[in-house]
Amino acid sequence: MNSTKRIEISEPFLIAVRAFVLYCFVAGIALPLYAVERPNDPVLRIEPGDHNGNISRIATDTAGRWLVTASDDKTVGVWDLTDGRRVSSLRVPIGPGYEGSPYAVAISPDGSTVAVGGYIGFNYEGNHSIYIFDRASGRVKRRLTGVPPNFVADGVTGLPQTVRHLAFSPDARLLAASLGSGAGVRVFNLADGQLLAADRPYAGPSSSVAFSADGRVVTTSFDGVRLYRFENSRLTLLAKQDAPGGKQAIAARFSPDGRSIAVSFLDTAAVNVLDGNNLSLVSAPDTTGVTAHLFSVAWSRDGKTLYAAGKAEHNHQTFIRSWSTEDRGATTDWLVASDTILDLAALPDGRLAFSAGPVWGLVNSAGKRVLSQVPTVADFRGSPQALKLSPDGTRVQFSYERSGSSPAVFDTRARNFVMAAAGDLQSASLSAPGVAITDWDSGGTPSLNGTRLMRGNAGSRSLAIFPGGAGFALGTDFLLHVYDHNGKGGWTAPAHGPAGAVNVSADGRWVVAAYGDGTIRWYGAADGKEQLAFYAHPDRKRWVLWSPGGYYDAAPGAEDFIGWHVNRGNDQAADFFPASRFRAQFYRPDVIAAILKTGAEALGLRLANEEAGRKPQAAAIALGLPPVVEILSPSTGTLVSQSNVTLRVAVRTPTDAPVKAMRVRVNGL
Repeated sequence: MNSTKRIEISEPFLIAVRAFVLYCFVAGIALPLYAVERPNDPVLRIEPGDHNGNISRIATDTAGRWLVTASDDKTVGVWDLTDGRRVSSLRVPIGPGYEGSPYAVAISPDGSTVAVGGYIGFNYEGNHSIYIFDRASGRVKRRLTGVPPNFVADGVTGLPQTVRHLAFSPDARLLAASLGSGAGVRVFNLADGQLLAADRPYAGPSSSVAFSADGRVVTTSFDGVRLYRFENSRLTLLAKQDAPGGKQAIAARFSPDGRSIAVSFLDTAAVNVLDGNNLSLVSAPDTTGVTAHLFSVAWSRDGKTLYAAGKAEHNHQTFIRSWSTEDRGATTDWLVASDTILDLAALPDGRLAFSAGPVWGLVNSAGKRVLSQVPTVADFRGSPQALKLSPDGTRVQFSYERSGSSPAVFDTRARNFVMAAAGDLQSASLSAPGVAITDWDSGGTPSLNGTRLMRGNAGSRSLAIFPGGAGFALGTDFLLHVYDHNGKGGWTAPAHGPAGAVNVSADGRWVVAAYGDGTIRWYGAADGKEQLAFYAHPDRKRWVLWSPGGYYDAAPGAEDFIGWHVNRGNDQAADFFPASRFRAQFYRPDVIAAILKTGAEALGLRLANEEAGRKPQAAAIALGLPPVVEILSPSTGTLVSQSNVTLRVAVRTPTDAPVKAMRVRVNGL
């Protein structure tokens, strides 16, 4: 049910509607429980406020007011560039594995509409989707699939591969999408969602698409750069060229006047500037001293500067290289980050936005950082042995910063950070008689006694051998593997980002892994079932421990770092409910302690209930979802000066129950 009420608030000092905290009551009493069917079970997630996964794409509107970010944590952030605040999260339906990962994001020139694509929908429909959101409300305006009867020509139908990049046309009437695995490019009409044009096949993935002001479209693929003209609802190929800088073109951007196209590569450190009309080589900007790939490119809004960035670094700091188009290509390097720079976006005032790992920032035209996000996850990379455990696995030492810097010890029994006792905590064992594991670090493919354990590039990051050499655990970019001493059997669990460190408790009960999303997780060594997860905020104060069933313990102010994502079908934005909405049922420090004692969540819950004299309760989140309140107007970011403000509010209840009453609080009062 949607219900709209008119509410007048007399508050002379009210300046931002977004500060309201609304509490609604159904039938005038506390929130009851409803039995509701959902397309998927609610998913328990960590969400510390900012991104806790790599930000693969960023985009900004013409005015430079809004920045949107697509992250591996399966959320899209909307940020107000006047102060750097995250004002909202856009949520698509998610599932296990890669399902729901937004690899592409674009914002319309006027900032009103956001397009999101990636690995979205394929596991359920056999076809990917692009979601079109209203930026202010977070509602889904349309879902693009390109399936019949929208468009069928030359065998082209749907979005059969991952959406890698998105671009709005300058007039915002069109949206172009580049697809992975040779599926080519698609162009949609945003007014009705129709797929207007397509080109395929490409001999490789396409990771870039861009419009010029006059209707040209440029794409990249591993088989070259393609230039089209879009007219009469058709893509006409004007030129296709292998840029001389490399074999795997990955990004291409038109200069503001459309006369030039900058191209970067995945296989070399080169950058090429091509003619915007025929793709002939115009220049090769100087990349002297660059030894790693510069795969992100952008032009300043005035076209006087070209930027590129990627893995290139000086003294362990990644940099943005800039070239002046007026001063004979003069180069400057700006040290801005400690992670690979994944994307760039220019702003109209000369500033440049960048994403690097899970953070983003802004530099001015002189290369000085003027806005910098503080990471909200500990960095477990660079020191696989920095993760130490007490013999029973109840105390854990980890490092907030890369390569073992800034260590801390958390005691799950004391429910706090403690000082480490000498010799009490043990690093992972990397050797044992008869167990020689090589090539397990630095992203390699490990071998046991000379025999490969995995095929291809496993992305192995960490190793821990069981006591007595009975087996071993390997952490990779995507999986946590446990083997017996012969490299057989064992179990596999999905990784939550690259497994930067892994360890095994001396009593052999626990395998503990530290992941790229900033979490440390405990698995039963025998069966691989996850039993506990721990997140420590880099402020060194707030932390939360939780079980797969949602029972948790937390420091003050930390419980809402976790919550439940709830899908609402294929055509609507998903919801997120923080843990505090269910505190009475799930805040159970006693259960967390019992899980560590018994080694299993079910046994720990039963023991805790018996000791507390509590009756068992069903822990079905879907049965107790609270109402959702959305402010329709004024929109997010609106500043008002008048004393009376009219709010338009939409209220959804899980079973479409009628809304009988509503209470409004202004600034918590």
